[in-house]
Amino acid sequence: MPHPPRSPLPTSGQINTDAHVGLLVTEEDLALGWLLDRVQPVATAVVQTTAARSPLAVSRRVQSFVGNALADCSNRFAGRLGPVTALQPQEISAWAQAQDISQIVTSYMPIGPTADAFEGFDLCQIIRPYDAEAWPHASQGFFRFKDKIPMLLAGLQGISVA
Repeated sequence: MPHPPRSPLPTSGQINTDAHVGLLVTEEDLALGWLLDRVQPVATAVVQTTAARSPLAVSRRVQSFVGNALADCSNRFAGRLGPVTALQPQEISAWAQAQDISQIVTSYMPIGPTADAFEGFDLCQIIRPYDAEAWPHASQGFFRFKDKIPMLLAGLQGISVA
């Protein structure tokens, strides 16, 4: 598979504070504290796309590990998620309709099987503040990016990374 083309920093979605918001949790980001500081979901959907990571069979141990990590995330943030439902990507639209959700919010998904599974969905994808800071420096390979790490870490003061 070829490398994805270079692209500019994506634009973070805008959360509609008047909407009935549903939260989409994927294996891409299981540290939800930063996102839950911005949104109060009426319900949460958890989607696992581990099996699509490879054209070959993905180990049951890997799938189990990711499933357990998703469950841990749901348990850690249970009091802030509303009702939690494990779904397949194709079930999201029906879930949103059944929960009277007018906006689905999730962490930004750049590339990979999860992004592929939700291509064409109307999602409000929010970019972590420190990802927005790091993204512009990640265009020339790791070693040039490595030189920016001290500056990026210094900028994390006061930004929640959990």
